Amino acid sequence: MREAYIKLVIKRDDLKKEAKEIGREYYRTFGALMIEVQRLKIECIRKKKMISYCQKMTNLNQRIDGRELDYYINSVMSEYTIELKHMQNYYRTINNREFLSNHGANKVKKLYYKLVRLIHPDMCSEEISNDELIKDYWQYIQEAYQNNDLFRLEDLELLVLGRLSELGIDVEEKEIDNLELKMDKVKKEIKEIKTTKPYTYKELLENKEETLIKRKELKNERQNYQLYSDELDKILNEFVIERMCS
Repeated sequence: MREAYIKLVIKRDDLKKEAKEIGREYYRTFGALMIEVQRLKIECIRKKKMISYCQKMTNLNQRIDGRELDYYINSVMSEYTIELKHMQNYYRTINNREFLSNHGANKVKKLYYKLVRLIHPDMCSEEISNDELIKDYWQYIQEAYQNNDLFRLEDLELLVLGRLSELGIDVEEKEIDNLELKMDKVKKEIKEIKTTKPYTYKELLENKEETLIKRKELKNERQNYQLYSDELDKILNEFVIERMCS
């Protein structure tokens, strides 16, 4: 049962990595349109808030000071601006990302399997799993595996082996407590990964017709926001916003 559990853990982590890559591919495919839709959506929100502010000042029979309006809008829109920048940065990152060859990907998987057997918290002794450095290494190993970072994994392998040597530990396979419960937990995690986003984008990305439909939906959404933005401009132009000439 130990080997079956290890295979389940590897399968779960493979699916996690695959889901992450599917999410990246989804963003590579639709990211530019998604960002444009988000930009226009934020622009509409900004204009609506400007209209609300101008209407309020008009109702109070007060002049609309352009500097005060800008200060107010910048403060209430900062969160939206940050969100858009995150989207843009992520899109640039995934488009600049290098891909491993099949040989490299196989090396990543083999090395990860080795490290799982060495220091997975459920598969090693408490002396190993409770060591602070080993805890850190395990976290780094998972991150490197998810990102197909072969060089990082190779470095971490050396660090792990060095740390185990420092601890004077001969790695021996031990019985895993509550094995059936742990296997059930991993099976549930596998099911959840397969039935939630981004993994569920897989079928869409593999279907050219569905991909075209999704792209068309995003283009229509972009057009609708552009039309709405133009309508908001007309309303804004009805207000007199005073701006000091520099």
